Amino acid sequence: MRKLLSVLFSTLQGGVRWGLLFVALLTTTCLWAYDFQSGDLYYNITSSSEPYTIEVSNAVSSITTATIPETITYNSITYSVTSIGDYAFYYCDSLTSVTIPESVTSIGDQAFYNCFSLTSVTIPNSVTSIGRYAFAYCYSLTSITIPESVTSIGDWAFYVCSSLTSITIPNGVTCIGDAAFMACSSLTSITIPNSVTSIGIGIFRGCRFTKENFVNNSTLDAEANNYWGAEFVDAEIDGLLIRNDTVIDCRMFVTSLTSITIPNSVTYIGERAFENCSSLTSITIPNSVTYIGERAFENCSSLNEVILGTGLETVKEYAFAGCSKLQDVYCYAIEPPTAYDSSFSQYNAFLYIPCENKKVYMLDEVFGNFKYIECISSDKVKTNDVVITPSTNDVTITWPAEAGADTYTIVIKKGNEVFCTLTFNADGQLLNIAFAPGRNGNHPAQYAEQAGNGYRFTVTGLEEGTHYAYNIDVRDAANKTIKSHSGEFTTQSTTALENTHSQSPTSDCQKIIRNGQLLILRDGVEYTIMGAEIK
Repeated sequence: MRKLLSVLFSTLQGGVRWGLLFVALLTTTCLWAYDFQSGDLYYNITSSSEPYTIEVSNAVSSITTATIPETITYNSITYSVTSIGDYAFYYCDSLTSVTIPESVTSIGDQAFYNCFSLTSVTIPNSVTSIGRYAFAYCYSLTSITIPESVTSIGDWAFYVCSSLTSITIPNGVTCIGDAAFMACSSLTSITIPNSVTSIGIGIFRGCRFTKENFVNNSTLDAEANNYWGAEFVDAEIDGLLIRNDTVIDCRMFVTSLTSITIPNSVTYIGERAFENCSSLTSITIPNSVTYIGERAFENCSSLNEVILGTGLETVKEYAFAGCSKLQDVYCYAIEPPTAYDSSFSQYNAFLYIPCENKKVYMLDEVFGNFKYIECISSDKVKTNDVVITPSTNDVTITWPAEAGADTYTIVIKKGNEVFCTLTFNADGQLLNIAFAPGRNGNHPAQYAEQAGNGYRFTVTGLEEGTHYAYNIDVRDAANKTIKSHSGEFTTQSTTALENTHSQSPTSDCQKIIRNGQLLILRDGVEYTIMGAEIK
């Protein structure tokens, strides 16, 4: 029966609730295996010869308090209670407190699983191990002191103990299992001693404290166990788990990470290492890193700046997929790293690269997809002011968002003639666009792109080499102007084509468009329309 329940539990760990019915059937019909009953508790004999020992195997379903005795006499033999067996108080949802005697040395797997009324537990100094899921889903448990005798805390031992606010782990503990305190959402402080040499993955995921809440941080420099069994990693600050030279996982403090600087000892960023770090806003990857693994930063939904070091050689598939707020990517590698179309999902970001190899980046199959490619020494585009980027037949306008704005209306004029008028709502949606008679433009985009704290939009259909003026009128919900911007710009001209350098007077040249910019290609060399060679 106990083996059957163990198999069933293994299939239900994902949270399938229909198992409750099966468990209720077991407890109601007394199908648990036991050797004898004493009071509200059932016992199994674990040694029938000296020293005579027994374990608590089960309890009546209505039990509210439990005081486990040190010894019990049964059939004229006195037995010592040495353990609380697996599932002993499983789903005893009326149990509020339990006292464990000094004779007990171990608390079994799922021993108090889902005892959600349990508020108080006294664990004696004799206990050396706390099993897997031992106190999982004990929602009402507010605090617990683990005695000096305990050497190991099992996987998921205090999983979803959502009222637990503090916990002290003694010097004797050497191993803390995977997700041991995961989803303890009220936990604000914890003490971890230097004796801990094995820390499981995700032990504090879903907790709201940061590394500063630790009474003792030194254990974060100790070795920590990871998902791959006997291999060990070094636990770095902010919960980074590093094995040898590879970042494996950051999820010890996944909810609190906003920025990370990875140490120079790292050369590899492992697969899924920073996946779903939704609070991460920036990342600096040192020059030592050569490889970023598959899905390493996937769904880092707040990430807006990435700095890639000089040594980067490979960016695997989906490495930055789902990073919808990515605005700026700085890549200091001279040669474009090997990457895939899926490596990034936000190609509307600004890419800053070494000036001496800009041409190579622009021609790269992946990095060439970035819409805005600038020299790494260029100033970042700010959206505190309007930024105008004209090309031959279009202009890109970047403007700041304003508090209280309801609409943004952009008017572009050629002399006294209104060339076009565009109106956007506060979310950047294009509400209306109107061109002057005989004028036209192609605008498939229905939204302006987000650019920092503002928006960016490209207006097409302009005449080359022509001077224009613009005005941006910002109005509130009452249609009152709260701010306005105005200025002038001149589109680029292809008349400078004669100034381009050619090794042969008969060489053909052709116009090409890359990332929205009109370029001239001659003899395999690219030039701007003003005749400057692109290096």
